[in-house]
Formats: sequence, structure tokens, C-alpha cells
Amino acid sequence: MQSQITESRRFKVDGYTVTFAAGVKNSHAVVVFGIMTGLEAVPVFTLEKNWRNLEEAESYVRKVTIIAAEKLLAHYQENYRTMVEKINLAFTRPTTGFIAPDTNAGRYPARGVGENLLPISELLPVFLSRIIREAVSSII
Repeated sequence: MQSQITESRRFKVDGYTVTFAAGVKNSHAVVVFGIMTGLEAVPVFTLEKNWRNLEEAESYVRKVTIIAAEKLLAHYQENYRTMVEKINLAFTRPTTGFIAPDTNAGRYPARGVGENLLPISELLPVFLSRIIREAVSSII
């Protein structure tokens, strides 16, 4: 499972750094679209799209313009920025240390307890990958 970047471009748009990178991931050609968010817990937001072959992916990245970077940033701000900021807040806010007493177990279930619940570390990548697939298909 080796990843390699073979071509990349970087643009500055409205204080954000927007990147486009072509390469190989899991033996597949991909283009990765990235936004440097400036947030502590989510410093980089990326979308990834499989390409038919590496040469086409590299060609796309070489030809990408500032206009594409502006469109990608606008798409991020419209569709993902609020969600990314909420995720950042969830991982960086100070905790209260409050734990619901056992007597309230029926009214206040403990987080992560239950047969059908997944821990956030497993749930978040699944949730984000679905959103990313939808976003990439709407960009390209």
C-alpha cells in the first residue's frame, strides 16, 4: 500500500492554499484536491478522485489553472467548511469532565456503549469518505 505523488500544483486563493496533486495510491492513479484550512484538528481537507491512468492525472494537474483553484475553494466553502469547523471544534474544545451517573443510564446513554455503535475513530472516515465521493463527482 504505497502512495507516491508525481505531479503537483499549488495556488494561493483568498488566504487559503489550494493544491492539486497527481500520483499513485493503492496501485491506482489519483488526483488529490486539497485545501489548507488553518484549523488545528483538521489542517488539510482533501478530496480524491481515481483517474484512468497516471499520465492523464499528471496532465490534468499540469494544466490546472487558478480558476479551478477558485472553484474548488468556493465548493469547499459552500459545502464543507461548516462541517469541517464543527469537526475541528469537537476535537479541540475543552471537555467538561461530566459523566452521567449510572442511575440515569436509561435517559443519558454513555457514548460508545452499545452493541450497534461504532467508535468515532471508525465512524468518521466512513462518513467523510461518502461526502468526499459526492463532492468530487460534483466538481469534475
